[in-house]
Amino acid sequence: MTVKSEADLREVVRSADAIYVPDTKASTAGQHFARVLDQLGIAYEVASRLKIYPNGATAMRELAASTAQRPIGCTQATEIIGTDGIALSGALPSGCELVTMYTAGVTTRATHPDEAAALVRLLTGADHRELRQRVGFAS
Repeated sequence: MTVKSEADLREVVRSADAIYVPDTKASTAGQHFARVLDQLGIAYEVASRLKIYPNGATAMRELAASTAQRPIGCTQATEIIGTDGIALSGALPSGCELVTMYTAGVTTRATHPDEAAALVRLLTGADHRELRQRVGFAS
């Protein structure tokens, strides 16, 4: 099912028999998904099906190993794409999504400032945009 609206997402989450997520109290993605469940009005209804792990990578590994009939998971795209045995089915619908902005910098006291600056260029350069997108980053 393509999740294009909050109603679609509500249906998908309700139909899951196991919902794998990162820590809903300590991780950004987990906290966000907990808010989405509240927004959808189904947090209490699905609480017993939540499988909460310390971080998204662990939650996705556990999803991949799940024996549930209709499991789903929610975390950052990079953690889903990087996990063998599961596939990214799509982004959360408009109004439910979360965009995380990553930034990089080099401190003025860096021991190896040239190498650090080279790493920042490698991570942010236009010539690596396609690679970043392939692993789940927007640009």
